[in-house]
Amino acid sequence: MLSEKAINFYNEALKIIPQATQTGSKRPVKEYDGVMPLTIESGKGCRFTDIDGKEYIDWGASLGPIILGYAYDEVDDAVRKQLNKGTIFGMPSPIEYELAKEMINVIPGIDMVRFLKTGGDVCSAAVRLARAYTGREKIISIGYHGWHDTFMAAIPQFEGIPKVLRDLVISIPFNDFDAVKEVFEKEKENIAAVITIPFNFEDNPPDEQYFPEMRSLCDKYGSVLIFDEVLAGFRLALGGGIEYHKVQPDLVVYGKAIANGYPLAAFAGKREIMSVIDKTLITTTLGGETLSLAASLATLKILQRDNVHAELYRRGKTLMDGMNHLIKKYSIPGKLKGIPVGFTLILNDDISEEELNSVIKMEREIFELGVFMDKDRTWLVSYSHTDDDIKKTLEIIETAFKSAQ
Repeated sequence: MLSEKAINFYNEALKIIPQATQTGSKRPVKEYDGVMPLTIESGKGCRFTDIDGKEYIDWGASLGPIILGYAYDEVDDAVRKQLNKGTIFGMPSPIEYELAKEMINVIPGIDMVRFLKTGGDVCSAAVRLARAYTGREKIISIGYHGWHDTFMAAIPQFEGIPKVLRDLVISIPFNDFDAVKEVFEKEKENIAAVITIPFNFEDNPPDEQYFPEMRSLCDKYGSVLIFDEVLAGFRLALGGGIEYHKVQPDLVVYGKAIANGYPLAAFAGKREIMSVIDKTLITTTLGGETLSLAASLATLKILQRDNVHAELYRRGKTLMDGMNHLIKKYSIPGKLKGIPVGFTLILNDDISEEELNSVIKMEREIFELGVFMDKDRTWLVSYSHTDDDIKKTLEIIETAFKSAQ
């Protein structure tokens, strides 16, 4: 159980920080009160330590940015080296060019790159470019793309967003191509862009023709296809969803794992669309902040040199296979969806209240025994997870499953 110190610290933070956090998804979950850590003090490799000094094997990856591991020595060494040169200047730094060139080398089919700081920023930037390029305003939005008005306009329960924007954003569930086709048939040349996640770690992979057919529709109606790889980029594969699906979008955006946890995001794509930035305004003082650029360069180097993705898939498969075995063995009312590098436990639609309470009891014990999972039950693998970490995690999961029977 959490200590009085940890709870008091959190309550004090609530008084001066709305929600006691800068990230909505890092708020505590009521069902896990008393066992889910409220404040994390430090991290190393695949583990972190909370304010009470308790260590956890982490499978949340800080919502996705941690691809190599916390405080990864080679990445942090590159940052320290750059720190001696300076962090931000009044004109561009050579490291901006170096990273852009490296990204063009590893990501198929892109000509130009520009850097911002967050995933929401680059998603909004890509949509602005698409609108400027096509001269149109409506977009099709598939998946979550950040908190900006551009996307939240499609979710009426949120306040503070101008209602006038709602007619410009058409939200469609992932993996529903018929709905995409229906919108295009109705709107035709009114659609500036389709912005879509290339993978949903809470669902099974889409049909093989899903993205090729979407590409064809965008070509037919002159719309821009945008891949939002903020979560999937550098996790699905080195070349992200472009490499995974073998489909070329016009624009692509990255964040999270691009710099192993340092604050960086990027939008990239075809020269003729990226060049439209001259006709609009996309700018930020800290886009060229050099420490995050150095971290990203080091991260991309390691991902390539060490064949990291092969290991992520191997280790993730071991964990996923082990969890599937335990889910079947203990008749857990749900199933895993996704792929080895990222998957989610999806509970059955017809789950009873008794079954749900049993699942929550299991998950509470998993936290208590020192394994941290994301609150939406998504598990993300990092390069720092070892076979021993996976074995211990599965042992803890089985203990929790068994005790709830």
